[in-house]
Amino acid sequence: MDYHSDRFTDCSLMVTDGHGRLVALLPAECDGETVASHRGLTYGGLITPERHVYGNHVMEIMEAVCGWFRDNGFRWLRYKPVPHIYTAVPAEEDLYVMFRMGAEVTGCHLSSALSLRAPRLINESTRQAISATRASGVRVSVSDDYATFWRMLEERLMERHGVMPVHTLDEMLLLVSRFPENIRLYTAGRDHAGAGAVVYLAGRTAHVQYIATTEEGRRERMLPLLLDTIAEVYTGDYDYLDFGASTTDSGRTLNEGLLMQKSGLGARGVVYPTYTITL
Repeated sequence: MDYHSDRFTDCSLMVTDGHGRLVALLPAECDGETVASHRGLTYGGLITPERHVYGNHVMEIMEAVCGWFRDNGFRWLRYKPVPHIYTAVPAEEDLYVMFRMGAEVTGCHLSSALSLRAPRLINESTRQAISATRASGVRVSVSDDYATFWRMLEERLMERHGVMPVHTLDEMLLLVSRFPENIRLYTAGRDHAGAGAVVYLAGRTAHVQYIATTEEGRRERMLPLLLDTIAEVYTGDYDYLDFGASTTDSGRTLNEGLLMQKSGLGARGVVYPTYTITL
């Protein structure tokens, strides 16, 4: 999180038990009377070890966390849990705690993920597009030309949504330099890229952070081939390929065309909720 630390006031917490063992971390930042986990991240949520922390402990941890924030003048906690596809083992005790604490669901993004351990359910239209694009000579490869991809991405986001990427090119290059084994850029094209995607590798899940296409890439339907190839690359070593959210405005607006495109590759829904607790 350090690369954008200047944008947020850090309020992250470390929780220890009676023996002095570290049993939980909460990435958090604050603004006024609200503390959030975490508005600078796709998700935040309580991070706990695989052992020593069980259901009743999570209740105690969250009560202590909320008490600490309350005692330090905060009125609301906005909490984005770690989606289940990113945890090493099942760990949704915090969702039960949200219910027990009377938390309100104030956001709900819908992502799409492929199970890389199950048969691929690609629809016929997408399958034909992949075959035709491959037969036309389009190839997918790993690239380090982030500058060219970023121009493609910025143009597409400005054209479609009037916004810029969350990361600047310099920030992405900094992240790549710090995590060279965890970030990959894939492009599809012939003599130049017509489609591209940045992939983050996180535990058992590969996450597509950014996707962009040129007019040529859209006309020749390069994106299905690109994403299908990425899925093939990580099948066997990872459990999921997460294509990211198809929603904006805290989940209130759904891009149905984008969702259908991901569904055509066999992806199904994963919810990214936001809970708000009145402290």
